[in-house]
Amino acid sequence: MARLDHGYVELDLAGESVTLKPTLDAMQKINRRFGSLRAAIEQLQGLDFEAVVFVIEVGAGRKDMAARVFEAGLTHVTARVCEFVLLLMNPSARAGGAAEEGKV
Repeated sequence: MARLDHGYVELDLAGESVTLKPTLDAMQKINRRFGSLRAAIEQLQGLDFEAVVFVIEVGAGRKDMAARVFEAGLTHVTARVCEFVLLLMNPSARAGGAAEEGKV
């Protein structure tokens, strides 16, 4: 069974720590906005500013994050935001993965 509190992603946005929480609600909102989680990853990898801001706002449960993302720098935060969406794809994964534990 998936642990819904697993995989929080911490971001430093202009000196403020922001936590992205992988929830079912976040996954559904991101999926609806982009059509799929894969499409979301593609938009993020393309450094789409609006996509990055949307995922951060949904993951953090906050609004008005655009200025903080701009100040922090798009390339500075995008990799962690992609990691968050990947965690949404497999919320039951553990840090280190099953392969490292010899369970595959």
